[in-house]
Amino acid sequence: MIILNLTILCALIIGIDIVLRKLFYRYKNRESIIQWLVYFFLLGFLLVSVLWLEREFFGIVVPIPISFNWTGFLQAVLIILSITLILLAVIFVELYVRKKKNTPLPEMEFSKPEDEMFKGNLKYVGAFIISACAGIVEELVFRYYVLGRIEYVTDSTFLAIWVSSLFFGFIHILDGGWKSVISTGLFGIFFGVVYVITGNLLIVIVIHALWNFISFTFPFGKMINFINKVVNYI
Repeated sequence: MIILNLTILCALIIGIDIVLRKLFYRYKNRESIIQWLVYFFLLGFLLVSVLWLEREFFGIVVPIPISFNWTGFLQAVLIILSITLILLAVIFVELYVRKKKNTPLPEMEFSKPEDEMFKGNLKYVGAFIISACAGIVEELVFRYYVLGRIEYVTDSTFLAIWVSSLFFGFIHILDGGWKSVISTGLFGIFFGVVYVITGNLLIVIVIHALWNFISFTFPFGKMINFINKVVNYI
């Protein structure tokens, strides 16, 4: 029954995403902050409904493993900073190797739907709100519920991480097809491992929210151009 609940939940999430995209693109011709707030509200409502059904009809009640402490918060910030620095280091090495081999940098597209959604004086406020909502709701759905329930049914943490990450990847299929499924699924594995190791959902929520905020607001194109200039001076 739990596996059926998980499948229905993920199918409904994708369905909600499709409907909202069609509605907002029809009237606004682009993604909207309101669209994503409605999306996360409905995801939260779905989760609460499923938890209520499980409690009332099956007696399943699993506390949410969430607690705040500054050590955990700092760990989350350090993890995100480390990932960002690693990515920048990889970009630097890539550009340096290309320079040595005299291989031109391929054309890259850095424009994203978020560029239209987060602009103007409230750019960072909007990005923060959506990032926080995504971190909270998606981690409650996919790490606390999906991962937790699969582990409850199969008694396998390894399988729970992989399957929950697969579900997590699939709900992002509309963002960019199979590439989004794979890339988001890999992030899901990372989030799942951190959740299992720390046993604290808040740490994963903070990491997820911070990463989203960076991806929404960080000027990747300008940064790569800057690194490229540095490499050319070496």
